[in-house]
Amino acid sequence: MKEELISIATFFDHFEADLAKSKLEAYGISCILKDDSVLQSDLFGNGITSKVELFIQEADKENALKLLEEEEAN
Repeated sequence: MKEELISIATFFDHFEADLAKSKLEAYGISCILKDDSVLQSDLFGNGITSKVELFIQEADKENALKLLEEEEAN
């Protein structure tokens, strides 16, 4: 049976999203990034932002969240 993909993080910076994806993949967790494709002005009018969501298989959720939390702590 194929597992459902779930979103575990949302980024407003493509670089940060790519870093998170790379870290999870380095630990064997398959990931997909999905860009919302609708560009929005940021709150302060400093440019354009877009939302990027990080998706993983539900079975990897606990390990993935732990790895992302470790990254934030550093």
